[in-house]
Amino acid sequence: MVRESEKKARRHKNIIFLVAFLFAIITFAVTYILKSAFVADFLFETIAVVIFYVVERKYPAPIHAIIVGFLPILLSFGGVFGLFGVTLFGIGYDKYAHFFFAFCASYLLYFMLTARKRTHRILKMIAVVLIIIGLGAINEINEFVGSAYLHQNNAGMFSMGDELPPSTADLQRYDTQWDMIFNTFGSVSAILLVAVADRIRQQKVKK
Repeated sequence: MVRESEKKARRHKNIIFLVAFLFAIITFAVTYILKSAFVADFLFETIAVVIFYVVERKYPAPIHAIIVGFLPILLSFGGVFGLFGVTLFGIGYDKYAHFFFAFCASYLLYFMLTARKRTHRILKMIAVVLIIIGLGAINEINEFVGSAYLHQNNAGMFSMGDELPPSTADLQRYDTQWDMIFNTFGSVSAILLVAVADRIRQQKVKK
């Protein structure tokens, strides 16, 4: 019975991965036609889906975590239609993207880290936040190299720019620093959500 449920879960996961891969391919094609500046982003995301599929088989995550992990692809696709030029409450779409990416990645990574190793929960949470901050720093280096030496000035993964009008606002003047702050906020928010959910689940079990 347990093995049958595991096979069923694996089939569902395979379907999710296939849908995500096909969506990444479609967005890559649409981006190539409509906004070539984002081609590298979706090529990277298509490759990332394949790598994620291989890694997840060794460190299995629950279906809900996998779905959350794929949501940033939708957020990236919004950039093709000019959302990087949109602000809400004085904050640009790019900053919301950093928060949301970090949130989803942290949520997924936490469950993947708990798949095999039974280390202390607090240590896993700290490890997730540090990993996401590190990956965010690498992304900022990537943006710097793209802007400074590859002369990229769009909202893609190789550029420090966005599609907002130039201004003296701190969020644009200190773009790199604020990107890393929003990455940290997103990661910590995801971990707090997991911690609260775990606490509620434990209380229900005790009852």
